[in-house]
Amino acid sequence: MFFFGNLEVEFRLYNRRVEEGKQYPVLCRRLASLNEEFISHKSPTGGFDFISGKRIEQKLIDYNQEAERFWGYTYEEVSAISPHRQFIAYPMYDKDNDFFKLCVRDLNSGSLCSKPQADWVCNVAWAKGGQALLYVVTDKKKKPYRIYCSMLGSKDEDVILLEEPEENVQVFLINATDPLSALTLVWECEACAHCIIEHHQGYLYLFTNANKEEQSVNYHYTLRSPLHSSSLRKWEDVFHLKEFGLHFLPLPESVSQISHGPNYDFYSPIMRFTISSPVMLDAVVDYNLSNRKFEIIQQQNLL
Repeated sequence: MFFFGNLEVEFRLYNRRVEEGKQYPVLCRRLASLNEEFISHKSPTGGFDFISGKRIEQKLIDYNQEAERFWGYTYEEVSAISPHRQFIAYPMYDKDNDFFKLCVRDLNSGSLCSKPQADWVCNVAWAKGGQALLYVVTDKKKKPYRIYCSMLGSKDEDVILLEEPEENVQVFLINATDPLSALTLVWECEACAHCIIEHHQGYLYLFTNANKEEQSVNYHYTLRSPLHSSSLRKWEDVFHLKEFGLHFLPLPESVSQISHGPNYDFYSPIMRFTISSPVMLDAVVDYNLSNRKFEIIQQQNLL
């Protein structure tokens, strides 16, 4: 990760650590060029340690304090730092109202921004080089249905970019350099289908279990299409899950939900995910596909 200064690029190291006896991590950063001069410190947010003579890393967010402020908990996986490393957007759970509230913090001053403010937020993404923040809100049934665009530093109201209809699923592309421009429709299917879309090396990849040629299917499959399509967009088959030997995870019987974690290394045999259940504490788990063994990396503490 890096921070753009006036004349040169200064690299910064970001890290998350969980302090002893705490439930949530602390987000910190330090200049890479001065890494040897830094030490970890539990209380100050930044500065100098006069006992050791070393600099103290900058503590950006203590998610434990944030959770206490809302009497709830944080959804750290959705947090996003702006491209110029000045702001961080993150949702916090408001226990009294049962929804996630959007927070945007200035990392230079440490203060919360007065705008944007929104409730029922489930996802965030930066656009326009960090000048605009896109966020998704859910309806009362906790189903995502609106995308807003907020221009930081502007007094104008946030703009609704998209409101998803009830009857089907539509997938649009948003121009990150000009988020207020027209959206491009790239996919549409029935409402009950599962759909994930990514782009890689000039192609859009779509992972779905939607009906094919009006025939229902009982498996997921992947399609791809050129990112820049000048005519009617066509999708070609890449693979179907039924063509592969499926690997079933030996999950505990009490698990009710799993969600994937930050699996950045495509060739790694280790898969990280979070398991949750009403009868056990949520846990971050590494599963080794080679030896089929689990390792618990982090588990919530019982308060």
